[in-house]
Amino acid sequence: MPTPNNINKMTMSLINWLLNSGIQNNCKDGGFNSWYEIEKRSYPFIYPEITGYGITSFLYLIKIMKVNRIEIQKRAEIAAKWLLSHAIHKSGGIKVRFGNNNKTNRSKYLSCDLLYSFDSGVVLCGLTNLYKQTKKQIYLDISKKIARFLITLQKNDGSFFPIYDTKKKRIIDTQDKWSTQSGSYHAKLVLGLIELFDITGDAAYRDSAVKICEYAMRLQQKNGRFITSKADKSTHAHPHCYSAEGILYGGLYLNRNDFIESATLATKWLLNNQLKNGGIPSLYNHGKFVTHERSDVLAQTLRLGALLIYFGFLDKSYKSNLSRLFDRLSDFQCRSPDLNQKGGIRYGFETNGKAINDINSWCSMFALQAIMMYQQLQKKRPISMEYFV
Repeated sequence: MPTPNNINKMTMSLINWLLNSGIQNNCKDGGFNSWYEIEKRSYPFIYPEITGYGITSFLYLIKIMKVNRIEIQKRAEIAAKWLLSHAIHKSGGIKVRFGNNNKTNRSKYLSCDLLYSFDSGVVLCGLTNLYKQTKKQIYLDISKKIARFLITLQKNDGSFFPIYDTKKKRIIDTQDKWSTQSGSYHAKLVLGLIELFDITGDAAYRDSAVKICEYAMRLQQKNGRFITSKADKSTHAHPHCYSAEGILYGGLYLNRNDFIESATLATKWLLNNQLKNGGIPSLYNHGKFVTHERSDVLAQTLRLGALLIYFGFLDKSYKSNLSRLFDRLSDFQCRSPDLNQKGGIRYGFETNGKAINDINSWCSMFALQAIMMYQQLQKKRPISMEYFV
């Protein structure tokens, strides 16, 4: 059973890493880097999507910790300034990623001509949350622009086209991988859409959120598994969790029991297939699990489990699963004395079992919120999905 001291130590170390490691370019531009490469001692990319997560993470810290509020809000606004200056296309969509040096600027992984609907939704969530915190009109204006872009990419069946190519002026929707196809993971867009509906009262945002949840649920199997790759009917646990997160958010806000039941079933499927070491397999394919682990999946599952137990939708017997899951997640925290690494969360393992030791930004953000929610559950304190990362 994790002790309060272990939880507090892990939490404070993670907060220190987010604020002081250099993962945010706060001295220059404010955008968040993707990860820290230990061997190269470098940050290869700046991610608008992760910068959106970073804004929400900072606001969550202000809400829960109530410490250094002025400084942390300043860091959130620096991140937003970078997004507004660099990442927003004139259409309202969000660019994918930027290189941090000449070598990565020539990399095949850079694709600023491509606007991903998912990334746009994450930034929308960050900026609507920042508007709630600051009441600065610019954040609301940009949020509306992003939301209008997103709604143009929503199909009649409720799903979203995943990518718009601004250079070729065409939609991309392929089954190459889960992130290049319309899928249940787009339910995560519900967070920003619902927040914008709550702020403006414009029913178009609410209706869009309902439609994507209902579409996502049509991709869910009876055992709770969301199909995340239509080509082989497989399930990657990372977008599976995105699906459950968005549907749960919509269910709680809109009082939709069918949404909540869907998210609960999805979480049970993960916890019922927990590994002996406490982790969660990251892929289900050809009728079996691939047991390599990713720390973002572990954190996402821990968050979902804590929320659902707190709200009474998941049986308390699953607390033992969460205890083992927390212990396993803590194994991914870096304890090096190097301040660029210390406290951050390592990414995970390749299919062949080889460790990926990069200290990952979004995995760390998910883990921080998951640990804090788990601690709130342990202490029988209120938990909410406000400022959900």
